[in-house]
Amino acid sequence: MIRELSKSLSKSILLILVFFIVYLGKRFIAPSDIVFYEGLFISIGVAGTAFLTIIGIHLYFKRLKLRDWINAVIIQALFGYAVIITFPSLLDRSISMYILATIAKSGKQVPVERIQKLFEVGYVRDTYTVNKRLNEQIATGNILIKDETIFITERGMKTFSLHKSLASLFNISKKFVDPNIKEINQEIEKQGK
Repeated sequence: MIRELSKSLSKSILLILVFFIVYLGKRFIAPSDIVFYEGLFISIGVAGTAFLTIIGIHLYFKRLKLRDWINAVIIQALFGYAVIITFPSLLDRSISMYILATIAKSGKQVPVERIQKLFEVGYVRDTYTVNKRLNEQIATGNILIKDETIFITERGMKTFSLHKSLASLFNISKKFVDPNIKEINQEIEKQGK
């Protein structure tokens, strides 16, 4: 049992190294603005390619222990997903990380009233956050843009409903997944924007 686990683990490490080489190579040669999906597709691509290669070799040579290799492919796919969601995606979109970095680069202290302005200018405007997220939603089929107007698709409505349900299930604030648009629009009108 331990020997079989050890074999699967060593094969998994090999596939994880392949994943890292492909992912980092892609990020340094032609990085995508949509970090999460780029990483997810690479993880699935490496797992799928490995799976098809393993099946092909098995059918031709009949010498591979499929169970070890299939376990290794599953472990690689899950590991790839965990790495992508934990590091690159978090670093690419984390408001908390941005605020921490802003404080660190501002002489290690920032007046509370100043952090909001630094966030608005540095994160929202200068990183093209809205454009990046719109492109991400277009790529996933959740929205489309026609004549300078954004439309939510049927898939987008299903995604919206799913996110609201998940926020309820995990008892997470719904401010991001179900914002009070009426209240926000009133605030914008008060500010004269």
